[in-house]
Amino acid sequence: VGGLSAVVAPLIAGLLASVAWQYPFLLYLSALPVFVLAYLYLPEPDVGHTQQTVSVLGTFGDYGRAVFHELHDRNILLLIVGAFLTFFVRFGIITVVPLYAVRDLGTTAAGAGAVLSIRGVVRIVVAPMSGKLVSRLATKNAILATLALVGVGSALLMLTVNLVTLVLAVVVYS
Repeated sequence: VGGLSAVVAPLIAGLLASVAWQYPFLLYLSALPVFVLAYLYLPEPDVGHTQQTVSVLGTFGDYGRAVFHELHDRNILLLIVGAFLTFFVRFGIITVVPLYAVRDLGTTAAGAGAVLSIRGVVRIVVAPMSGKLVSRLATKNAILATLALVGVGSALLMLTVNLVTLVLAVVVYS
């Protein structure tokens, strides 16, 4: 589902942006039917018969102390830093690639959406093979291979000079 939405959403957003820059925000309205269905049909959680008064500041304080305590574990710290950097770079790419495609390469907003949708196509193609690849390469080697592809894709993104090389860089990065 994530791969499919990563293909469809940029395409629709690009087409809507071709009409007016504000129109892609209409995509958020697609969540309203889901909200209504969830409100109408999801059961209330059973919180038990006793109601406790919970201080929001106390809850945040407890959460903050627990997180700080877990940061002493090197593996947890590496996971958090890695996740932050991954999302930081990913959202940077999502922001920069369409602007570059339109402003510097002369494509349309719909074309920029199509370039972004390549990421979803790659996910759909690669996902069924990922389990076999990880078992053949071992987890650490699979992670290293993934990081290498992201690094090469990032370098290619910096070196793109036309739409073809941009598409190639997005495929490798994805």
